[in-house]
Amino acid sequence: MADCDDEHVNRIGDLPMNVIVSILQRLPFQDLVKTSVLARAWRYMWSSTPRREFRDDFFEKCNHLGYLETSAIITEALLLHTGPIHVFAVIPPPHYPIKLECLNKWILFLDLIYLLLNNFRFSVAATFRGFPSMIELHLFGIIFESGALESLISGCPLLTNLQLSYCSGFEHIDVSAPFLQFLMIEGDEVIKSICLKEPHDLILIQLFADGPGDNIDRAWVADLLEDSPNVERLFLGTSYIKCNSMAVELQQILDVFDYSNCYFNLLQDVKITVKTSYKPALDLIRLVLARSPALKILTFRVGLGLNRSDASVLLSISCDLLQMDRASPRAKVKFLYDDLSE
Repeated sequence: MADCDDEHVNRIGDLPMNVIVSILQRLPFQDLVKTSVLARAWRYMWSSTPRREFRDDFFEKCNHLGYLETSAIITEALLLHTGPIHVFAVIPPPHYPIKLECLNKWILFLDLIYLLLNNFRFSVAATFRGFPSMIELHLFGIIFESGALESLISGCPLLTNLQLSYCSGFEHIDVSAPFLQFLMIEGDEVIKSICLKEPHDLILIQLFADGPGDNIDRAWVADLLEDSPNVERLFLGTSYIKCNSMAVELQQILDVFDYSNCYFNLLQDVKITVKTSYKPALDLIRLVLARSPALKILTFRVGLGLNRSDASVLLSISCDLLQMDRASPRAKVKFLYDDLSE
């Protein structure tokens, strides 16, 4: 029996180093630490893996501990780590009472390139010096204190990917992000303005909101698009193109492009989603088709609210889309709509 055990241990210990590393990177943290007893070659390998992720399963297994003890485990894991940390993710259950001082302690000494945060109230200390190596920020359900979002983004001079999902505490975004390539924002409310200084590297813009955003000037959308000549993928929800009775924002947006030499020379993929207010979207689609020589596909979806009596409306939209001029000979238009109600 002892010989069999030794053979088993040796077989694990003799695995190629790249295989061991690949296995370790796929394990949750609590199992990662346990691998130190498998074989001598594995003993300290867990402490040098470049990912530190504390997700739901971690917090479930620490359910019998208080939040201070759980936070102390995360802190200890970071202190024992050797080598670079490429990914640091903390995803507690909703309303988990992690203190801001714990978060500050964790992130200030990390040379992060990727950060994912869920369900935090976020503020920035006066001593915050930013993350000079940060490339990706994925923030979900974050409540920002006044000015915290701008300070965070401005403190990441190499940032290329920014995703904000159902975050709050800000109405405007006014920052310098010269290397930003991917901008994805979704939430309950329409952002009143986004001003990115030198957004020339943007290749993806995605803007969605659940709320209608009444009485909000959306002319900044035109400015953002006009300043992003290299955009390849554009996804817009109805809240960011909708006109209301108090303004003529869409006409202002169209005028900006009609009287400029703005073309989307690299734009390839466009998705536009509306509910029932489809006419403003058609004007925008006409503009995009006429100004996008590299376009491959434009998807237009009309959402809830139409009934069977609106079948003629859908036919009219289809005919209108087919007759629009296209700068790209390869451009395809896909028209989708939800099932018609009775």
